[in-house]
Amino acid sequence: MTLLPRLAILGVAPNLVLAATIAWAIFRKDQKSDWWVLVPVLWLDILAGRPFGLLTLSVWLVFNLISWLAGFLLRKSEIISLVALSFLGCLSFFVIFYGLTQLASSFGLAAAPAIRSDLWPVTLIGTTYDALAGLATLWLIKKSYPWLLKING
Repeated sequence: MTLLPRLAILGVAPNLVLAATIAWAIFRKDQKSDWWVLVPVLWLDILAGRPFGLLTLSVWLVFNLISWLAGFLLRKSEIISLVALSFLGCLSFFVIFYGLTQLASSFGLAAAPAIRSDLWPVTLIGTTYDALAGLATLWLIKKSYPWLLKING
């Protein structure tokens, strides 16, 4: 956790758990165990200080969405597909997490998320940063573990 503030750009630190989850979702189904993604996400959810389960459910839905989409998109151009999957995963995380937080706030379980126009640049920077971190994580996994070179598709 001490490394994250050093990686911040304009006050936005990357979500490395989301980046690793997206990278893991791109690998073939027979090369991974889906349940291992829950271990770091549950730990982060416990430490986040938000209503328990919002972060876990958001990341789990993104993981399944990207795993499913990778089977279709990676049959085309691999590098374009990897970039698209990474950005789509990060963007869908923000949308799903916002929707679940809005739903929880309607039941009084969480504070309502603020929609302010001055936060859109920060969200865009965060999405881009998380997507780039996901691509870097994917590259690192492929370099560190060459037997995992088979990606979904």
